[in-house]
Amino acid sequence: MPGINLTGKANTQDYNIGRGSIYLSDLDSTGRPVAYRFVGNCPEFRITMSTETQKHFSSIEGLKQKDAEVVITEEMDLQFTFDEINFDNLAEQLSGETATKSNAAAASAITGVNNVNVTAKARWYDLYASASGAPATDTSGDRIYDIGVVTITGKVEGTDFEVDRKMGRIFIPQASTIVIGTISVLIAANGTAAATVDEVKVMTKTAVLRALKFVQLNAAYQSQKTEYQFHQARLRPTGDLSLIGDEFTAGQIQGSAERNVTADPDSPVCTIRTYAGAV
Repeated sequence: MPGINLTGKANTQDYNIGRGSIYLSDLDSTGRPVAYRFVGNCPEFRITMSTETQKHFSSIEGLKQKDAEVVITEEMDLQFTFDEINFDNLAEQLSGETATKSNAAAASAITGVNNVNVTAKARWYDLYASASGAPATDTSGDRIYDIGVVTITGKVEGTDFEVDRKMGRIFIPQASTIVIGTISVLIAANGTAAATVDEVKVMTKTAVLRALKFVQLNAAYQSQKTEYQFHQARLRPTGDLSLIGDEFTAGQIQGSAERNVTADPDSPVCTIRTYAGAV
């Protein structure tokens, strides 16, 4: 797609095999894009146009015949698939937002006193940076991750308890000598770990407004790039997010292109551009 065809003849360089990159940006208070985030590999991007018309029929003769048809609405729907499951994309797919939180276990040791409440054996228990005397089910404490050595006085790791250090939790085997009730779990700091953990807060947003930029690279004509600039797109997740299976996990986003006269008063919905000169 090298731009406008001025030859009056067929041009094999106009044949298109779609490849390209999608970028998303928040809009500032005036409706202009701020900074674009690269979505990553997107195996599919689709534009769907739909129109609604009002038909008029002549009633002068016995057989009514259509004598006019007027387009009264136009819509441009967008849909793309991504398969890079980073937290930014996961937040888009799950109507959420990204955040970071302090990871207490990475910064300092936690001297637990009655901080895990064992209600049954053969179960996993999450570890919290809860106050002394508060059980692990105390939600006022923060979950901790990437922990160091775990000690339970008089008990042996691997026999009486097992530790998932990366995810910050312990398992109490059925044959453990640990008795039902609150126990004290001492957690050493992991000095090499980062002080923060990334998280996605799920379903904290509904449909969001983004500027969407698609930079197309035609696989049939490698040197030509074309930019599709959607000035305002209202995006929302759709479809399944398959987390177990033999295929690569992929998410889907759909939405509608909307008018944004601030971004481009001459072409407020979408502007498509390519470099007209030699590449």
